[in-house]
Amino acid sequence: MTEPCAGARVGHRVVPVLALTYVLLVAATLAYFILRIPIQVSDGFGNMVDVLDDSLLDIFVRKATNRNYFRPLMWPQYRVVMDWSGGAYQVWFKGLQAAQVGLLLLLFVRWLRVRTPADLVALPCGVAMLVGAHTFAGTVMEAFPINHFLSVAVCCLAAATVAAEPRRRLNDVLVLGLFVFAVLTLESGLLVWIITIAARLLGWRGISSGAAALMTIGVLAYAGVRLFWLDTGTPDLMERATGFGFSTLDPEELVRRFGAHPVVLYAYNVSGAISSVLFAEPRGGVWRFTRGLVIGPREAWTQLNVLCASGATLLVAVAMWRRRLGRRWRTPVALAHEDRVLLMAGVVLVANAAFCYAYLKDVILAPAGVFLAAAAYVGVRDAVSALSRRQVHAASLAGLVAIGVVVSGWGVKQIGIHYALRRMNHVVRRDWATVDDFIQDNAIRLDTPARRALKVTLERAALAEAPVPELPEFPWGRAWFDENQ
Repeated sequence: MTEPCAGARVGHRVVPVLALTYVLLVAATLAYFILRIPIQVSDGFGNMVDVLDDSLLDIFVRKATNRNYFRPLMWPQYRVVMDWSGGAYQVWFKGLQAAQVGLLLLLFVRWLRVRTPADLVALPCGVAMLVGAHTFAGTVMEAFPINHFLSVAVCCLAAATVAAEPRRRLNDVLVLGLFVFAVLTLESGLLVWIITIAARLLGWRGISSGAAALMTIGVLAYAGVRLFWLDTGTPDLMERATGFGFSTLDPEELVRRFGAHPVVLYAYNVSGAISSVLFAEPRGGVWRFTRGLVIGPREAWTQLNVLCASGATLLVAVAMWRRRLGRRWRTPVALAHEDRVLLMAGVVLVANAAFCYAYLKDVILAPAGVFLAAAAYVGVRDAVSALSRRQVHAASLAGLVAIGVVVSGWGVKQIGIHYALRRMNHVVRRDWATVDDFIQDNAIRLDTPARRALKVTLERAALAEAPVPELPEFPWGRAWFDENQ
């Protein structure tokens, strides 16, 4: 009896180490490509110029009163990193983005509690579904110059991880800090509060009821300051273009069609956001896969996206059915950790979709994509465990083949994110080659030595200091790899 117990203890220690090693390798690979993408011209250089001459307090106040948006902590972050970097903007900003990706993956493993061989087998599938998702792509392909959608996704997963830990006073401090940072950075940061409340309802007790109450008071204060004191408001139909049906409509067309009944567009966007996460259709409000079936052309990458997303959603649905969560979710005490992961994914999906009411954008749904990947991991883990306990017969073999097809598709998409990052490298460098046109078109003033020096430094980093390596082009890459994932 001693030897099996000792072997189990060794396995219990080895599996987490292997899991951490795997996600660190995935993070390092992504970091390699992220670090080689120059800071972007439009959202990067333009935003850095905007904060160059003001103090942190002035930036905070100015952005707190911005029309339709209340993001006072977003812009000061740029200035802090710029000051700390000592002029090494490329290394600091891109290094921060790569570090956030690594932290997200580490939190993913921590929250899922990868401890058994079955967990380890399912982990690469869950990671592929996270980094290969179209909701994740925007967090690594873009930066403003800090990608705040990635920041919110990290804060959301961190809140869920802390909630699932044993109760400690430090947990409350951490989650309150995450809440304040996320809410004042992006509107979708309110998901941290929703996750905290949902975690307690599902039976996790890592965060106290007092911290949840303080957060609720913070939400009420946030709403009062934004809507009544500062009268900042929320995005309206004129804010930006969004997809509808088979095309993208500009703000003027949106007002013409939905100005009298905007709730129709809002309902379309929220329902489309849920469908986008579950089935990768629509994308940005545009039903590209359906359009290809109806009027063409039929693009291989859209078919792969829908197949992979639908397969992951089916795995989640089967896992929820097998665990009888439709009946048991009202009794949190009886729920296992994996049950709560599945239910939390549903909560985050619906809540995150609500933030897309005004316009549908893939990257806004990054938190929902992360939590759905966690739920899909549970589905794969359950399938692996079930198959390992049964004799192989026709039904189990068919299920294994189906899971293999879905997982293989996600493997292609995981490779595809690196292809997309390499392409973004070329796109951004091409933009820097015509940066003077951008400056003129957007009336950016380079009327101080600091502004001119910033432009020269970023331009040199983009065009001279890190030349693009010549990598082999896959002949089938453009057909099967989603350039926007």
